[in-house]
Amino acid sequence: MLTLSAVWSRLMSSSRITVKEICRDLGLGRVRVFDMLEKNIIPNIRMGRTYLVSRYAYEEWKKTLGMSKPFASVGGLRHVS
Repeated sequence: MLTLSAVWSRLMSSSRITVKEICRDLGLGRVRVFDMLEKNIIPNIRMGRTYLVSRYAYEEWKKTLGMSKPFASVGGLRHVS
């Protein structure tokens, strides 16, 4: 039988994404991801030396790459000569 503490811990860990998961997902190194967290490029809450990243906030950020509108609705990329 799980204790309330164990259930809470599992719930909270599933609602957060780790730096390791972000690195793997974006194909970036730890230093670059920590730099993005420090500059608030990736949405996070800082508690002491720890960055907490909500899985939901990360997924929403990733859909728009941090822009207010999805990239496709802005017109996409254009080649500039």
